[in-house]
Amino acid sequence: MKEFNPPHPPKTDRVDLRVFAGGSIEMDTAEEWQPHLAKLLRNAEGVNPEALSAMESAVRRLRALTPQAGKELTLKAALLGQHGLRLTDPSRVHFLDGITEPLTALEVASLIHAGVQMASPGAETGLPLEGEYQVALANSAV
Repeated sequence: MKEFNPPHPPKTDRVDLRVFAGGSIEMDTAEEWQPHLAKLLRNAEGVNPEALSAMESAVRRLRALTPQAGKELTLKAALLGQHGLRLTDPSRVHFLDGITEPLTALEVASLIHAGVQMASPGAETGLPLEGEYQVALANSAV
């Protein structure tokens, strides 16, 4: 089977998920997330409590899977989020195969960020969740 990776010019504000499942999709993150970034309020430690909770859940979910299944779940989340997610909307309206309960947009974004970081540490996702990811990793190691 031939891998589908259409050519595209490199852009620093895009998430390139070619590392997943031999396919390629991209998400315009900077433009999609920008209106919602200011609403993700941070505490004194620089962490948003709701985002941290979503990230801890994402890390637990992904660690419970095989690496390949984690990549597949991340790709599904990225496909779901490719048309934008309202990070501050608390509505549980997003559904992913393999997860029985509906998710918030922040939970989907957390799955994307954690999954990309686990597959390719240091990769830029454009999501404002790196601080929460680092704290979630530290908390899960305790």
